Amino acid sequence: MARMDDAADGLRAIGLHRDALLDAYLNHHGAISDSEDNKPVIRALLKHHLAWRLEEDEPVQISSALIPTLSAVTRSYRMTTADLSIAHLWREIQEAIEGYRDAKQRGSHIDCETYIGTAYDLGHQLIENLREGVAQFSHHISSGFTYIHDLKLRARENRRVIRRASQLNDVLETFDHASLQQLAGVDPQLRRLLLRALPKALEACGKELVHAIARLTEMLHTITRHQRLSQLIDAIAGLYQTDHAYVPSIEWLEDVPPALNIAPPLLQRSMVDPRNPEHEDDLIAIVNGLPRLDPLEEEAFTPTLIQDGLEQVTEVIAPHPVQIAANLMIELALESSRPVSARQIHGAYPVESDLEMWLLTLVNTVNALSDKQRQQLDMMFVEAIDSVLSGNRWVSDIVLRRKEGRVHAA
Repeated sequence: MARMDDAADGLRAIGLHRDALLDAYLNHHGAISDSEDNKPVIRALLKHHLAWRLEEDEPVQISSALIPTLSAVTRSYRMTTADLSIAHLWREIQEAIEGYRDAKQRGSHIDCETYIGTAYDLGHQLIENLREGVAQFSHHISSGFTYIHDLKLRARENRRVIRRASQLNDVLETFDHASLQQLAGVDPQLRRLLLRALPKALEACGKELVHAIARLTEMLHTITRHQRLSQLIDAIAGLYQTDHAYVPSIEWLEDVPPALNIAPPLLQRSMVDPRNPEHEDDLIAIVNGLPRLDPLEEEAFTPTLIQDGLEQVTEVIAPHPVQIAANLMIELALESSRPVSARQIHGAYPVESDLEMWLLTLVNTVNALSDKQRQQLDMMFVEAIDSVLSGNRWVSDIVLRRKEGRVHAA
């Protein structure tokens, strides 16, 4: 029972001081200032281990155990304000990076860890805000603005959401790769944040946002079309309300403007019961009116001679010019005592192919050689380690060299 009582007291403390908790989480990054008004809040939270602080003169920080709960209950509010805080978070990231560079120049490793940790934390918040800012439009797309009944007001709300999505798209376009590359420099930790994590999130959010804008624009066209049809129906209904003697007839269609006389024809279906004697006359008339078909003539079977495929002429497909160049380079490497560079051959041989395709063709051609020919060649890759993605290598050239003691056998 003591455990249940402690848990109940903790939940009551959260409910009693909910305003202070929400204000600290939404406006002060989870910090509660040590003021006279917040004394009861701080005592209650510290008592139930829902907050902590390192020094007496520092503000109290909300415990990480409460952060997921506050994040879940404030998700709707944060989604509506996500695009407004992106610019602020980006400025704070730039300030943290500037402090990190200064601390690194001064040789202060502790301050470097503090600033880089702050930059990564703010980067995580920025990515989450980007995702939440894009996700807010899914609700409007799924609902179709049906919570607004008036079509004119529904179209206005749709336009407002499209403007917000376009503004967020403008914010995403401000993050260009050149500025991120310049800001990251050659520092591996900054490149990991600015050239890997952030661009990946920007690309995913950008694709989802473009799709959302297209869907919202399509919904606006549908609402506008429904609005025009509703106005047409109201105009026709007004005829009955103003002229009680109004009776629609075929003759009245001559006075209707062509723009209004575009209703599609109605398909009338009639069902006939073949077992009902009353429908026999109708069925007889329908059958007599059907066109008569001539009987089909039996076609004489004409056997065809079977042709032996082995006796046919074999069609020889000429190899691709790039493949021919690869074969010539292999022959040159086998006949020469000096190494042969694929990059130099690509620049001298008149074949329209980019360097990447040329290198791939050469590798596949060498690997397709017979075992006897393959043992006569050494294939070496001129490569460099990727400074951003560890474990990856960039191949810039391939060198073929005849092994010592081997001669080319024609």
